[in-house]
Amino acid sequence: MFSDITIDRDQYREVIDSLNNCLEGNWTMGQLKDGMKFEVKSNWLKYIPRIVKKYRGVGWNVEFYAEIVPKNRSYMLRFKHPKHM
Repeated sequence: MFSDITIDRDQYREVIDSLNNCLEGNWTMGQLKDGMKFEVKSNWLKYIPRIVKKYRGVGWNVEFYAEIVPKNRSYMLRFKHPKHM
C-alpha cells in the first residue's frame, strides 16, 4: 500500500513538473489570447481535480473539457496566463 501512495505522488509530481515546464516557457501571441492547451493523457485523468484546484488557487484560468471528433474523444486542459486575462 505504501508503495502505491508513493508512486501516485511521484506521478502527480511528474505531471505538475511537465505542466510547469511548458507554462513557465515562452508563449505565442495566439496562446496568450486563447490559452495554452494540453491533451490529457489517460493516466492524468485521476489528477485533474487536483490540478485544476492547484492552478486556479494561484490565479490561473484553467478549463477541462472534451474534444469530440468522429470515433475519437480527447480530454484537454486549457490554461490562460494570469497576466493576460
